[in-house]
Amino acid sequence: MDRTDDFIAYASTGNDYLDYGIVMRKTIDRNLFYRVFSDIKESDEQFLEVMSRNSQLPVADAIHSNYSLEPRFPIIIPTAIAS
Repeated sequence: MDRTDDFIAYASTGNDYLDYGIVMRKTIDRNLFYRVFSDIKESDEQFLEVMSRNSQLPVADAIHSNYSLEPRFPIIIPTAIAS
């Protein structure tokens, strides 16, 4: 089975959010994970950028100026792995 440089094996929980958001990130080397799932890397970078900008704001401004339950960046969870 393990015959490629980007071979990935992990135990699936059956929940894509848990699998892509937690399980794979804990068991797969970060560089390999981002090489295989480049769309998630872009989403993670956007998230970190927004968090960095918001960390500079006073709490009252961060909450009251643009409070939203929806993220300002796309959350991407692949539905299938391309071969």
